[in-house]
Parts: sequence; structure tokens; C-alpha cells
Amino acid sequence: MNVKVGVIFVLLVSQFVFAKSEMLYHLDKMVSQKDICYVHSVGFNINYFKNASQPYWIRYSMTNYILGIKVPIYTNESVNVDFYVSEEIAQELINKIKKTDVFVSKPKKYHQNPLYRLLVEIDGEYMVLAPKKKDVVRDIIIKFVYDHDSNLTNKVKRMVMLGDFENPIDVSLKTLLTMPKKFDNKRIRVSGYYHSEFESFCLGIIPYSQASYLSNSIAIGEPSSFANLENIKIKNDSYIVLEGTFKMGAGGHLGMLNGEIERFTKASTVKHEIKGKEHLK
Repeated sequence: MNVKVGVIFVLLVSQFVFAKSEMLYHLDKMVSQKDICYVHSVGFNINYFKNASQPYWIRYSMTNYILGIKVPIYTNESVNVDFYVSEEIAQELINKIKKTDVFVSKPKKYHQNPLYRLLVEIDGEYMVLAPKKKDVVRDIIIKFVYDHDSNLTNKVKRMVMLGDFENPIDVSLKTLLTMPKKFDNKRIRVSGYYHSEFESFCLGIIPYSQASYLSNSIAIGEPSSFANLENIKIKNDSYIVLEGTFKMGAGGHLGMLNGEIERFTKASTVKHEIKGKEHLK
């Protein structure tokens, strides 16, 4: 297994009118295996609220952002929970993390370097996570959450996802826009007018120059990490045929578009909009 790890860990103590943020933790780990590639993301924070019987609010989330699937079917899991604990329990966790030997002191100038990604702030002192110990804090947090939320196992969501090389369903872009639920999380083959610019990659029913382009468009995400790039050759402001996984809901930059096609494996430029099943030829 080839594992690339990127970690951002921030520890803050700041006073607000109603609440105090005691701790904020975030870890992203990219995992690339033979048949699956994803970013494993864990988020965790503790907030203190005054005048509450159990004043510490704890929130935990875990998900895998899928980048590529080679197997026919893959089940993805995610967790998103929050609960309250007493000050004694919360401080026990905070102290346990602070006492772990996972930090290395660094001068303040590193905070000003945008390329320095492993920065930590603890009581005003800038530090970084020590090499080979990036998962220590994550393991402590996960054990704590499982120990203190008895219903956690009932809050795990599972989604069955089709592999990136399963046979796609032929569908028109108009049908996709009017019946998105029917094709949610399905492999599709669709054609439309492609336009790209800064933070925007769209597939529309009509050319981009027309005023209603965005309201008649869906977003285009990233190709599958297992895609052969020789099968992805498209030109901006042209009609294209695309094969990928459709995801309903807000898509694209700031969620401005009507869904998104992600993990696409094939894309080619054509002379005109394709109707019916012409793109099977």
C-alpha cells in the first residue's frame, strides 16, 4: 500500500462571548491501494459553553473522499456525531493530547511560511508534529469518542458505490437535470457543451455564451485516479461526451450548479451535441 500523508493540526485557546474553543483537530491522509484511492479525513473539535450542566460540546466527523474505484462495488463509510461531556472528562482528553510526545518546537517565522503545512499552535508557541507520529493524536481522539458515545456505531452511514469501470447508463443532460434522483451515484454517459474557467468546469445544454447556460448546467469534477488520461481529450467551449459518476445536489464552486459528474474515465470532443445513442458508435 502506498500512503501519502498530509496533516494539519491546530490547537487554539480563544475566548468568545458565549463559548471558548478549546481544541480543533483535522487530519487528511491520502490512501492509494490497488483497487481504491481516497482521502481519509477526520475532524474533531471541543467547545466550552458557560452555564451548562455538561459544558463541553464535542463534535467528531470521519469520511473517505473517494478518488477512484477499480472494483465493481465499494461500500464507503462516514461518521458525523456530536455530544456533551463534563469539564472533568474534557480536560482529561485535552491534557492527554498535550502530554503526548508528538511535537517539535519551531520558531515563529514558520507560521508565516504558506508552504509549511504541519504547523501547531499550543499556548502561543509554534510547533509541528514529529515525524512518524502523525496518527497518535487521531488514535487518542477516536478511542475517546467510541468510549463516550455509546450510540456511535448506530451513526455510521454506509453508501454502496459503483466502480469507475462499470457499464454506464446513457442519459441526456436534460433528463439528468430534471430527474437527478434517478441517476444519483450511478455511472452515466452524457453529452453537452463544455466550458472551463477559473474555479468552474461545466457541462451545459446550450453554448456558454447564452444567458441561461449556468441554470442548465452541471459541474465536472476530477477524473478517476485510475483513468487512462489517453481517454480524456477535450477542448474548451466545445461539445463533449463524458463517462463518470453523477452526484445530485449542489455542485461545482460554491455549489452554484445542478449536480456534478465525478471520477470520470472517458471524455472526448465531438462536432455537435449528441442525441439518442449516437455516442455508442
